[in-house]
Amino acid sequence: MPYTTDTVRFFNELALNNNRSWFQDNKPRYVSHVKAPADVLAASLANRLEMETHKTWIPKVFRIYRDVRFAKDKTPYKTRQGVSLSIAGRSADAPIGLFAAIDGHHITIGGGAFIWEKQELKAYRAWLMMDNNAAELQKAVDALVSKDFIVSDAALKRLPREFDPDFAYPDLACRKGLRLWRELPATPNYLGDAYIDTVYADFKKMMKFIHILQTIKAPFALPDGF
Repeated sequence: MPYTTDTVRFFNELALNNNRSWFQDNKPRYVSHVKAPADVLAASLANRLEMETHKTWIPKVFRIYRDVRFAKDKTPYKTRQGVSLSIAGRSADAPIGLFAAIDGHHITIGGGAFIWEKQELKAYRAWLMMDNNAAELQKAVDALVSKDFIVSDAALKRLPREFDPDFAYPDLACRKGLRLWRELPATPNYLGDAYIDTVYADFKKMMKFIHILQTIKAPFALPDGF
């Protein structure tokens, strides 16, 4: 069963009752309306992507339990459910993938590179300065922004020293990660089977962007239709 208005209602109520006692009393609702649909969603998206890209995609369903060991906010549960997908054999070298989430108000769909580790960041910066890579990446980002996607903020305010002062794409150079997403209202027209279709349609829109990021260290062929 896909996400429904019961999923949205659960998260709205959890936001007002984020404690172990309430969660234990309502755990059957969590399993039925959140966890089970998330498992189905992740598997379905992975299968669709595999059929169209001819690559194996690894799905991940995020746990609802928060790690509060070093957090000021000690509420024990996340008030959203997320899933992510990455290409098999590439996540260790290039932490790049797609994600979808739902909470009591919004559906979030996106993808990209969250945070590059030191060696991956070094490879990214070197890649930007080669050939026409930066221009192609900026073109892909701009195409998604024109379709209502939001781009994450750059981490640095100053151009890294590896780049010439007149580098044409300073915003890309100042990044330690690069991801885009868009939000939709968690209303009935985007729930049920429409949720899976909407997420997958946005994943397809992002595939050119993901493909370009993957070429930094782990390229894959992009089939026709993406």
